[in-house]
Amino acid sequence: TTTLEIQNLDDTDTGYYTCRADNSEASAAASGKITVRVAVPPTFTQHPTPASITSVAVADFNISCTAEGDPLPEIEWQFTRSGQTTTLVNSLEHSIIDSTNQIIQSRTSVLTVSGFTAKNNGDYQCVGENFKAIVESMVSTVLIPSEPVIESEFSSTTVQILE
Repeated sequence: TTTLEIQNLDDTDTGYYTCRADNSEASAAASGKITVRVAVPPTFTQHPTPASITSVAVADFNISCTAEGDPLPEIEWQFTRSGQTTTLVNSLEHSIIDSTNQIIQSRTSVLTVSGFTAKNNGDYQCVGENFKAIVESMVSTVLIPSEPVIESEFSSTTVQILE
């Protein structure tokens, strides 16, 4: 048994290798291609951007992020409000569509929040993961203005000025 050991292996070590054995009777060789892929942890190349919503009657809201890595990272969306974090999934209220670019090993994820109301105020964040690492994007805070509410009835008051 013979072992080939390559120190500081990287993708430039990809190639055809031949193992050759000789003795006084004969010789034999076996060749094969070895492909080296170096895993790259995810990094965000586009973070969700802070959103400013000026109307209380917004129908839908989109926010996106892009992560690169090798292998291609999976992306999930998290929503935090009042200290409670929830992982968002496809539902009537949330739609998540991912697209990939295999050439540069990137994945873009677009979150659409339907029927956006003040209950959707909070922090939105992407989490990218491959076997190498789990990374978090910057947080995007979304705030929709709430309709004004009068909490108490106005009452008349008489002020007397004494001189």
